[in-house]
Amino acid sequence: MREDQVNSRIIDCIFRISRILRQQLSSCSNISHLSILQLEILTYLAHTKKAQMQEIAEQFHINKSTVSTHFDNLNNMRLLRRQVDKKDRRVVYLSLTKKGETLLAEGLKFKNKRMKQLLKLLNIQDKQMLLSILTNFLLNLDKKPYEK
Repeated sequence: MREDQVNSRIIDCIFRISRILRQQLSSCSNISHLSILQLEILTYLAHTKKAQMQEIAEQFHINKSTVSTHFDNLNNMRLLRRQVDKKDRRVVYLSLTKKGETLLAEGLKFKNKRMKQLLKLLNIQDKQMLLSILTNFLLNLDKKPYEK
């Protein structure tokens, strides 16, 4: 197979895997009403404990108005809350509510269980190679801007 054909098949596989996993994740009834980006925002806030909208926008390569829209939706669902900085009232942090923490934990449990089922199909060498390839992809995605 030629390199361009191999590249095309890899690209198709990546997008197909992404689509199927999104569909399966959305079938989890507790989180079916959340988008993948909303789940990623919740996960990020679980790790950082609190963040400003600008931080989230930079982390996910989206604009602040998109973060604001997602915040409003997540806030209406009582999954996020706003916290004004005590020293500087202009600074506003977003953080998870207890309901947000619980919902996220259920979603991550489902996602991790499904991924572990899939990873059982690979031997340790294949897993190590996959990890190396994915890590390399992620490092380059963050470093190199998109060339049009």
